[in-house]
Amino acid sequence: DFKVSVEDLFECFACVPASARAARELLARLQEPLAGDDAVLAGLVLSELVTNALRHGCPQLTGTIGVRVVRTPGTLRIEVHQPGPLFDPEVLARSGPPGDGGWGLRLVDRVAREWGGDPEGRYAWADLALTGGGSERSEAGPPKEQRRPQAERHKHDADG
Repeated sequence: DFKVSVEDLFECFACVPASARAARELLARLQEPLAGDDAVLAGLVLSELVTNALRHGCPQLTGTIGVRVVRTPGTLRIEVHQPGPLFDPEVLARSGPPGDGGWGLRLVDRVAREWGGDPEGRYAWADLALTGGGSERSEAGPPKEQRRPQAERHKHDADG
């Protein structure tokens, strides 16, 4: 028998600053708890994606955001859905070093196996390689210098 274990959690949160902390609690509801580096990195990425959604995708902090966490063997996908555009992937791919702020998605880019957003900018996602809690990240994919943000990958692949 071949059986793949998939766990899919989804919850909506108000567009208020406290939602980043509340969304991290969703990770604690996974049937098999994350440990060590997996828990730290998942909490960090989730916080960054939620904070970005609140800052850029919730006009006047109204409405709700949706957070989905999907765990499959070896991978954790985090999605954050928001009422307004999260970011312009083309601008992010071309932008230089951030000024005040702007480090969140760069941080996500450093720790996620892959990440991106939908073409409309209504949700962002990140896939994290789960290592079982230790500090080794052998499943994290190619070295960072060989990866590009998801939006840039789509653009590059379309060009040719």
